[in-house]
Amino acid sequence: MKENAGLFTKSVTENERLKEISYAEHLHLTKTSLNTILFLAYGETVRKKRSRRKKLPNGSKRESSSRWVIYENLSGNGFAEIAGHKYPLQPEDVVLLQPFADARVCPEEGQTLSGRYICIYDSIVMAAMGSALALKTAGVFHLQEDPCIRNLFDRVKAIVTDSVALPETERELSLICYELLYELSARKREDSSDPKFEHFLRQLSANCARQHTLAGMAKTCGVTPRTLTRLFHAKLSMSPIQYLINIRLDYAAMWLRRGGQNYTIKAVAEKCGYRNVPFFSREFRKKFSMTPSEYIKKYRTVQQ
Repeated sequence: MKENAGLFTKSVTENERLKEISYAEHLHLTKTSLNTILFLAYGETVRKKRSRRKKLPNGSKRESSSRWVIYENLSGNGFAEIAGHKYPLQPEDVVLLQPFADARVCPEEGQTLSGRYICIYDSIVMAAMGSALALKTAGVFHLQEDPCIRNLFDRVKAIVTDSVALPETERELSLICYELLYELSARKREDSSDPKFEHFLRQLSANCARQHTLAGMAKTCGVTPRTLTRLFHAKLSMSPIQYLINIRLDYAAMWLRRGGQNYTIKAVAEKCGYRNVPFFSREFRKKFSMTPSEYIKKYRTVQQ
């Protein structure tokens, strides 16, 4: 069921496994949003453990969307499964998902998981912020007895459920989204025991188009190649080269979606550090399960 109320569209979905109420900013597709942070939607969900004997209904598979998602778990225990890795979820935990993340949130057996989420429009400035604020990787934040994130979610809820959308509503929501990202970044930096490594990740993200080698990256980080590999596996569960590939392909997907008609596959490949277009296409297909051409056809939006 959908209801249009000015700036936001209210939708209600309910079945035996999921109850969801969402408020989406339905006019966002008419805007050029490459260089801003734009709120998309706020929602509240109640998830129940599905029976293993029943087939998954449509839409219950792992979620994959072109949005940034910040999910706050309000009650119940469960787990977030992100790219094949399971992270336990407790009340007040927050999950950050990047665009097209292979992810899902599930309750434990016999549990009901209640939570809420905020969706943010995917844009070039968001990709840059993800690197600059050390949020390049998805993950779970344990924020027990930390009211800041909860208060920001409350502010968003108050705005989207208000019957009157004021002229400054969109700007206020954008600022709250920025605050959310900044606060999560601050929590991640507090949890990090290696600020030098975080600085290296930001440098690598900002210069991903350069021709990097493991030895060169290790020298930049000030460690041996073996130590750098151990750091990556310990902190990110992947090798330095795989991290670099992921960054390049994430940026490539961004430009293919949002870059406009002037960004051909060859131009995007070169912009992201690939000199060989067929090799770029093979790597792209491995990650996104479609060729760059198919990706453009499916996801590219018309910029006004």
